[in-house]
Amino acid sequence: MGNKEFLRQLENERILIKEDGSYRFTTAFDSTVRELDDSTIRTQQLEEKLGETDLQLDIPSEVSKRTLCKYMQALSAYDLSEEQTIIGAHVLTLIAADSAGAFVMVPGPRMTNVLTANEKVIFLISKDDCEPCDEVRERITGLAESGDIPEEIILGEVIGPDNKQLLYTEYDITGAPTLLFGADGRIEMRLVGNRTTKEIRNAMAKAYSDLSALD
Repeated sequence: MGNKEFLRQLENERILIKEDGSYRFTTAFDSTVRELDDSTIRTQQLEEKLGETDLQLDIPSEVSKRTLCKYMQALSAYDLSEEQTIIGAHVLTLIAADSAGAFVMVPGPRMTNVLTANEKVIFLISKDDCEPCDEVRERITGLAESGDIPEEIILGEVIGPDNKQLLYTEYDITGAPTLLFGADGRIEMRLVGNRTTKEIRNAMAKAYSDLSALD
C-alpha cells in the first residue's frame, strides 16, 4: 500500500482529516488519545511489536517513542493490521510534530549539543495532555510568527517524562511546562509554569540583551 492510499485509509477510519492541504487529527481520534491512561504506556511496546513483524522502521531521533507508543495504543481500536498500526503511529507522530509550529523536537541527551552549537536557544519542557504546555507553546509560536523571536533563536521542545532523570540532574527541572533560555552554551533564564506572553517576552529580554522587554 502506497503513502497516499494509507493516508486515505486513515481518513476513511476517521483518524485523520485533510483541510487546506494539511492533515490533522479528527476530534474523535484526538479525544481517544487524550482519554488514554498515561500509566499504561510502555516504550518497550514498540520494540516488542517491531520484533513480531518484519517491518524495518527508521525512527527519527526527534520522535518521542513514548508518544509513538501512545498512538499505537489508540490505533489498536481501529481496523488496522499490526504493521499498519505501527506505520500509522509513526505517521501520526510526524503529523503532530509538524503541527506543533516552530518547535523542533529535541531528545534529552542532545540538549547540551543543541545548546553549545547555537548562539541562542529556547527549550520548552513539556508533556503529553498538558494544557498549560500547549498554551505556552502557542504563545512562543505566536511570538516567532510575529517576528518578536528572531529566526536565529532555535526553539526546541523536550518531552519531560521521556527524560525525567536527565532533566532533574542536569537542569534541575521537576515539572512542565518549563522554559529554558540559553545563550552562548549556558542557561541564562528559566520560567516555570503557564506564563503570559509578557512574562516570556521579558524573560527573553533579560536572557538576550539585543531584545527589548514589554512594558
